[in-house]
Amino acid sequence: MYASGYYAPSSIYKLDENTLKLLGVVSAERWKKNIRINGMVARTDDRKLYFCRDTYVDFMLVDDDSFGRWIDKYRIYFRGLSLTSRNSILAVTKYTTKLHEYSFSNGSEIAQMTMPSHVELILHAVRLSTGAYVVSYKGTPGDPEKYAVSKLSVFIVM
Repeated sequence: MYASGYYAPSSIYKLDENTLKLLGVVSAERWKKNIRINGMVARTDDRKLYFCRDTYVDFMLVDDDSFGRWIDKYRIYFRGLSLTSRNSILAVTKYTTKLHEYSFSNGSEIAQMTMPSHVELILHAVRLSTGAYVVSYKGTPGDPEKYAVSKLSVFIVM
């Protein structure tokens, strides 16, 4: 099992699934200058960990800890990632209220959704096997400071 930490955001921890015993630490600092990992997902099909930082989505091969760039977007700052059942990654962005879905086959954006105007910040999102999206966010029609979770079924396909 892999995890990244709040107090050591540029490290990826290898843990035993049953005991949570630390098996090793991979420092992302060896790949690039000090980075902060904002979100991470594991994909068993290609044995890679995908993690977002700033305007990039990078990957690490779990077999040898090698590192590479998967998505490089100018002016899109990634906040978090989740896997979808349709073999894609759903990305939450900073500074905007948009969700972006990217294909694993070539990294191209396959769908995008802009949240309603009362939403100030998207915290996390997942795509259900039914095709609907569950999104946690800050900002409701009656209170911009209130947090909420909604199930949405409208998504613009690009």
